[in-house]
Amino acid sequence: PAAITRDAEWNPHGQAEHTDRTRSLYLPAGAWQNVLTALLNALGTSPNTNIVWDLDDAVSDAIGISFVAPADLVTGTPVAVLHWFANAGAAAADVVWRLTARVLAVGDDSFVAGTSASTTSARNAGIRGKTSSTVTFPIALTAGQHVRLVIERIGGDAADTLALAASFLGLDLQYTADG
Repeated sequence: PAAITRDAEWNPHGQAEHTDRTRSLYLPAGAWQNVLTALLNALGTSPNTNIVWDLDDAVSDAIGISFVAPADLVTGTPVAVLHWFANAGAAAADVVWRLTARVLAVGDDSFVAGTSASTTSARNAGIRGKTSSTVTFPIALTAGQHVRLVIERIGGDAADTLALAASFLGLDLQYTADG
């Protein structure tokens, strides 16, 4: 009889099944820090006890976070999904978001600017209607890298038409996983 190779016997589906899983890393609002002094008192609690950052409509507000890229991340460009709402009833309007990312290696100057990507998101009409805004991640990541992210609401931009604070709930980093 013909011999069965070990690879065919133990791994009949090949390697592809191990690098095509989408996973996410959720970074909630409470884990982010203020990077502009105007936001010192803006960390609040929404009516349903979620911790939020209220990002103003008239100026640019920014919050930041550092994290280590997940160990199962396949090198590539993840997708960032921002979750937010406006804490009052209003007609649908747009918010301009900017996501800036930078990988930090030992010895790097942490004040050097990163790479940015922006999006204009339509807000769901109604009181506290959660909106999810997708931003293509501005850089490729590799597992284990130390990453710094900054999210800005560009409230002074002419395309930002929401005349209310945008309450940031968190960011969902969606990536391809290995294993």
